[in-house]
Amino acid sequence: SPKPLTDGKLSTIEGSASITDTKGNILFYSDGITVYDKDGKPMLLFDPISGSLTSGSAVLGGNQRSTQSAIIVPKPVCRGCDYLYYVYTTAEINGSRQITYSVVDMRRNNGSGAVVQQNLPVVTTSTSASSTERSAAVRNDKDTTYWVVTHDYGSACFRVNHLTTATISTQKQYCLGLPHDSPARGEGQIKIGPAPTPPVTTTGTSGTVTSGTLVSGTATVGNSNTNTAVRPVAVIIPGDPNSTDPDRQKSYVEIFSFNTETGILTGPNKKIDLGPAPPTAYGVEFSPDGSKVYVTLIGSVSSVSGVSAQTGPSRIVQFDITVDDPVSTSALIEESTTRQYGSLQIGPDGKIYVAVQNQPSLGVITNPNGGVVSTNPFERPPVFTVSGQDLGGKISQLGLPNQVANFTQPSSSAGLSASNVCAGEPVAFQITPFCPKLKETYNLTVYNSSGAEVARAVSFTTTSQTFRISEPGTYSAVLDVQVFTSAGLPCTTTTAETSLTVIEQPKPFSVGPDLNLCTNKPVSVTITAEAEEYAWVRGRQIVSRSKVLTTSTPGTYTAFI
Repeated sequence: SPKPLTDGKLSTIEGSASITDTKGNILFYSDGITVYDKDGKPMLLFDPISGSLTSGSAVLGGNQRSTQSAIIVPKPVCRGCDYLYYVYTTAEINGSRQITYSVVDMRRNNGSGAVVQQNLPVVTTSTSASSTERSAAVRNDKDTTYWVVTHDYGSACFRVNHLTTATISTQKQYCLGLPHDSPARGEGQIKIGPAPTPPVTTTGTSGTVTSGTLVSGTATVGNSNTNTAVRPVAVIIPGDPNSTDPDRQKSYVEIFSFNTETGILTGPNKKIDLGPAPPTAYGVEFSPDGSKVYVTLIGSVSSVSGVSAQTGPSRIVQFDITVDDPVSTSALIEESTTRQYGSLQIGPDGKIYVAVQNQPSLGVITNPNGGVVSTNPFERPPVFTVSGQDLGGKISQLGLPNQVANFTQPSSSAGLSASNVCAGEPVAFQITPFCPKLKETYNLTVYNSSGAEVARAVSFTTTSQTFRISEPGTYSAVLDVQVFTSAGLPCTTTTAETSLTVIEQPKPFSVGPDLNLCTNKPVSVTITAEAEEYAWVRGRQIVSRSKVLTTSTPGTYTAFI
């Protein structure tokens, strides 16, 4: 069973995030404001100009009252040897409504990590918008890249960021479902659910004694059309009790579909009416098999002589999302007029953990796949235990750590990755084994954009390979994997692919003369060189990654490409 970490320094009301290595050892954690290393020390900020650590700790853009104030996502470098991490942070809905990201480099400060980039805007284009308090992430098992999903404030638009080996992520926008256009509707969790179970085919023989006939056949369990890359996404839209529109007073859960290979978001497939607020919808989580969603609703609170007191019921409710009308399957798991139920988070043990405000333990839902009312006599119903997980003397609030949906699950394919380099520099390819416990041999071939072979290594067993490519351009690499049994016999084969760009060595460039202006209007300065990435630094912080810097803040700016 889980063991609480009693030496943590986190003290927050709602959102937080944590990350571990592949062995489950804590690397760092955050409340969206401060990043704490594994020893509970605030992480320092790394100065990119001097190349040294600053004396003060980094301050991120999250908030203690943001539902999902932070989420930590590995930067794809090579599976199992990650050292760069994106920390996405969301501000409080009644505050700046901004979503930013910072970057932690675990190679700094003797392996304890440091923040190397701080509070960069996620939205930097003409589609700039405010954000809600929601953030979720999931890994693409096909190439071990990551997707981060957030939602704009004031519209029905999601933003999907694709994190690859490139320095800058790509971004798509999908406008679907209900608008998140009031402070009340900007709160609540978003969760990405499990991949559907692929069909399992078995061959068997059946027969009857009376007829003496044997019939051989193939039985398939599951949906033969199942796409295991498509996962459900659940979004809480709390009701707005101050609205005069009865429909907007209601809380909803919307269910979408997200393809982890293409990054395409579709839906909503289901819209679950939770009734008028209060109680107000807050937390959401999927059962391990994806057939159920669990929702928490926070009871009304009133203030008497300056003291807040719960005056309405808080609930945990289950819905079956495999049916056309999930509302018809609504089942009350728990209700209390003295406890507030907040965030929900599924654990690697298949149990759902529940934040119970001001309690020395977490609630736990066991058997979450089961239905409260089921036609299957062998199905065990879900059971809620309010004191299911002791916190070792710590006190729960409304939040639980936000995590990448499938981070603790092993990837199902071999991995191949490489970073973009300048022409003439070595290209390091990193390989993740397909079957780590067995012997594997590799063939690695690199092709240019015309399909011609430019580099090749055969029959090697190391998990890294280095080539030097002199010509700028776009290249693809194909890894052929041969797996052998413990007896040395061929077992299976698989392939993995990746792409990279070899960049022309940067030439000297200029940003023009100093600007001495007396104006309250923004001014623009342009980097004259063409490059894959740009950076403007002021006061030891990267303030822009655009070719053109537009600013109204005086100071000295340094341009990098």
